[in-house]
Amino acid sequence: MNSANQDIFTAPPRITAANREQFRKASLAFIDDAARRGVPIVTYDLYATEELDASGLGLLVNMQKRAEELGITLEMVRMPKHIRHLLVLTRLEHLFVIVEE
Repeated sequence: MNSANQDIFTAPPRITAANREQFRKASLAFIDDAARRGVPIVTYDLYATEELDASGLGLLVNMQKRAEELGITLEMVRMPKHIRHLLVLTRLEHLFVIVEE
């Protein structure tokens, strides 16, 4: 946790079909907990994420929608270039708040 106004979730090295359910459960629990505590910003730190497949991309979109439903801003930080490129190619980049460092 960064402060009372922001929580940080460190994404795993792989967000793929192989760990889809584990990532989904952990992410939903994290976002729901932040909402219960009134935290307005949730940050996903993607520095360690090496692999993201279509399943993982779908999960990120779902997590963004869940956060939005709960009135939470979901920010993506330290996003590797290859993941950013994937978002651009799939035209999904506009769905996310991507914080450049």
